[in-house]
Amino acid sequence: MSTWGDVWMRPKPLAIVTTFNRFGVTKETLTYLVPSAPDLDIIIVDNGSDDEMVSWIAQWAIRNDARVITNETNVGCPRALNQALAFRKHDQAVIKLDNDVKILSRGWPAGIRRLANTWAGLGRDLGMISAYYEPWQQQRVRAVDSFEMQKLYYLSPVVGHAVYHTASFMDVVGYFDVLSDDHLYGFEDLILSHKATSLGYDCLAWEGWKIQNIQRHNSLGEEVRKAHIDAMRPLYNSRVTAISWGGSRYTDSYGKPLEVEERS
Repeated sequence: MSTWGDVWMRPKPLAIVTTFNRFGVTKETLTYLVPSAPDLDIIIVDNGSDDEMVSWIAQWAIRNDARVITNETNVGCPRALNQALAFRKHDQAVIKLDNDVKILSRGWPAGIRRLANTWAGLGRDLGMISAYYEPWQQQRVRAVDSFEMQKLYYLSPVVGHAVYHTASFMDVVGYFDVLSDDHLYGFEDLILSHKATSLGYDCLAWEGWKIQNIQRHNSLGEEVRKAHIDAMRPLYNSRVTAISWGGSRYTDSYGKPLEVEERS
């Protein structure tokens, strides 16, 4: 459990952006990220995009003191996230950012850290904080409060787009789950939500961190995306069932569940 004030003693949050083509929306996402770049430790993982896009990302990274990991082929979103997590520092929070969102709020990294610090001061465990976007999916909301005069939602599950994961939660869960060798997309956020709920961590969304979804069309193409999601869903259901029955919440760097005794 975090203690009052120690959130500010930790490194800047590690912000991970995974990219796979969709050059236009990726440019827009990273352009809107520029004002916040000094407050973040940014890693971009590209999954085999066209050369022009990779070159643009490399130049953006130089200008904004970010790191780039380049894969020759599409290794999938969960694996790409885990590649970036290999560079996570001790006590570092993690922010997952899709490459098709505009971050509209100014000063949001400090605001998120204030929120996490307040939760620590209350002696409560905080797992994940979602950015707020319209239209808001009220069916996931369990209760509504406020923080710094902005609405604060208790919700589960947390759906991707832009999500802050506290350092203490990441220490418990490790890495993102890779459901099979051909797992490219989907379910990584939902699995973490189930882990958080099973461990008693709060999951929130805060209007002080607002985003706009630029494009909700998947880079794989809609037909391929649907077929892939349908193929992965039984594996997801099996993993969630195991978690609900007390199975390992910790996942290793390969994306596989690892029991406590295996980690020692």
